[in-house]
Amino acid sequence: MRRVIFSLTLGFVGLQARAADLIKQIPDEYETTSVLGTALNNAAYAGSDPHAAVRANPALLSLEKTYSIYGGYHWPTAGREYFQAGVVDSKTSPVAAGVSYTGYADDYLYPNDPAAPKSVRFDSPIIRRGVIGLAQVLGAVSLGAGATYVEANSLVSSEEKQQGEDRIRGFGLNAGAAGVIAPGLRVGVSGENLSNKRIKDYAPSTYRGGFAYMFGPLLTAYLDYRHRERVVEFEGPRLRLDAFEDEGYSAPEQMVLASATANLQDSIRFLGSYGHAISADRRRSLSGGIAIINKTISLSYTVNRPYLARSDTHQAIALAIDMSM
Repeated sequence: MRRVIFSLTLGFVGLQARAADLIKQIPDEYETTSVLGTALNNAAYAGSDPHAAVRANPALLSLEKTYSIYGGYHWPTAGREYFQAGVVDSKTSPVAAGVSYTGYADDYLYPNDPAAPKSVRFDSPIIRRGVIGLAQVLGAVSLGAGATYVEANSLVSSEEKQQGEDRIRGFGLNAGAAGVIAPGLRVGVSGENLSNKRIKDYAPSTYRGGFAYMFGPLLTAYLDYRHRERVVEFEGPRLRLDAFEDEGYSAPEQMVLASATANLQDSIRFLGSYGHAISADRRRSLSGGIAIINKTISLSYTVNRPYLARSDTHQAIALAIDMSM
């Protein structure tokens, strides 16, 4: 009897270890639009933080007049810490512009490196990511366009790595549109990396759309949809014998996200979001944050659980300064 119990215990532990080994997720950095963006699950495609808009929907850059600089620091769920910096100017010219830069201080360790800790499995291979966005209001609609530059360490499964190319560089095109369709109701749509398949494993093609409803100056609600192509290195089959485990990852990820922001006395902002995949993998995500704000400075802290099935959290802090006072 003891042998049976011992064998069952070993089998249960083995199944748990194998299930952990089959965990699939993309690096947090792949989805990060800004620190405040992470508090909204990187959603709010019809109205969001202007520094998040550079990547999430460039058309939003022209909807609010601002000239600000931004810096953020991230502690992701796995892998190296990274930083962001950006500038948005929608005040000094009819054409609004924004730039966002993401970088790392530490070197990347390949997951198959004997010296690499287990946490690097979901570390981003990015060395630097730069995004630029431009937008202009044309009548009742704002149109935006932009580009993403990626420099990254070649992923182990990529053709470049297999051909001896250790680094990959490339550009992808982005586009977006936004407009007010009723009092207090705004709609936005965007696409990221629409052109360059060379960087698809580092900036997967992503299509976004959503609504924002402003109940007043202090409360805004968002409902969004995101369609993202899979990244084989992180979401592909891990064990041939468990192919059934990967059925949920054979099609692009599709998520519905509900979010809200609420201001308290024009000095504190609360943010929160819940996301649920309508694709077969059933991913769920939860995030929130708080920002202390005034006319010139915003200091924010956010916490994100990009995969609720895991207990790991993505935390970040940011400082934004309005230079147009």
